[in-house]
Order: sequence, then structure tokens, then C-alpha cells
Amino acid sequence: MTRYTSLLLCLVFLFLFPLQAMFLNLALGAKIKASHKNVEGFSLENLVDGSDESRSRIYGNFSGSWEIDLLNEETVGAFAFIGEGVDLNIGANYLIGEYKIEYKRTIDEPWQELVHEKKNLFPTKKHSFTPITARYFRLVVLDSAYIHPQVNEFQIFNCPQSENDSFEHFYLLFSIPVFGFLFSRMRKKLA
Repeated sequence: MTRYTSLLLCLVFLFLFPLQAMFLNLALGAKIKASHKNVEGFSLENLVDGSDESRSRIYGNFSGSWEIDLLNEETVGAFAFIGEGVDLNIGANYLIGEYKIEYKRTIDEPWQELVHEKKNLFPTKKHSFTPITARYFRLVVLDSAYIHPQVNEFQIFNCPQSENDSFEHFYLLFSIPVFGFLFSRMRKKLA
């Protein structure tokens, strides 16, 4: 592989990588509370463990909620929750038909609604919105097809504080390989 091919691959990688690195799942390892006791074998922590293979299921009468404490106020711009849908092997439908996502900055504030989805037909949903700053988030299942609501993963994503953050991040990462390339050329000329 030539130097120019290496540089080109590095630049392509760095062009794509910062866009993914800017958005972190802030819910990983967060503190979780639920409106109902969790079903045995379906830990509350599964909701924020980073794996969409594990599940959190709570006892409820076709409804229930999970509260997520990020431990610090964070600026958030997107959510995603991953559900199960229909399990044809056992004939169970785990689809969440109606839900809302709420937030608040402090424990004493009332909950503010951010998203209210009334006719959800998909097991996985993503929402992006104007950034908010909060510490507490709540996923409220208002209508579950299965008696005990189940969600595999709930993700809360940060966002840049300003439009310049993404440019500065890209510029910094872009300049590192360019500097390394120029330095290696200069070193070869001096040798």
C-alpha cells in the first residue's frame, strides 16, 4: 500500500468516525427504577446494558414505566428504544403500541413530555429533537400488546453544544494524520 493510499484511507476513516463518536449513549450503566417489579430473569439494568439481546420486563397490566437517572445533567438530542416485536416461536406479541418519553432536570420538578407515540407499529423507534438538558428520563408504556411490558434497550444520546463543536472535532482529528504524513515526508528528506 502506498503512502497516498494510506493517507486517503485514514482521511476517509476520520471523516466518518467523528460523526459517530460525537453521539454517545449516555444511558449506559445509568440508575434505573420501574413502576412495577421486574419479572424474574429480566433485570431492570438490562434496559441500559448496551445489548439489544437482553430484556427488561416488568409486571404490569399492559402498562408501566422505567425511570433513568443519568446522575448528571446532560444535553440530549435523541432517543432510541429497541423492543422485541412478535416472537413467532411462542406466539407472543411484545409490541409497545403507545408510549411517551418524559424528562426533568431535578427530582422535584414535574415530568415534561417530550415524545408521545400513539400508534406505534414498530418494535424499534428512534426520535431526534431540539436539544434539551436534563438528568432524569422516563419511558412510559401506556399500551403494551403483552401483559408485562418489555423493552430490550433504551438509549439516550448526547449532542454537540454548538454547531462549531462538530467542525472543531473534525478539524482536530483531520489535522493529526495530515501532520503525521507531512512529518514523515520531512523526516525522509532529512535522512
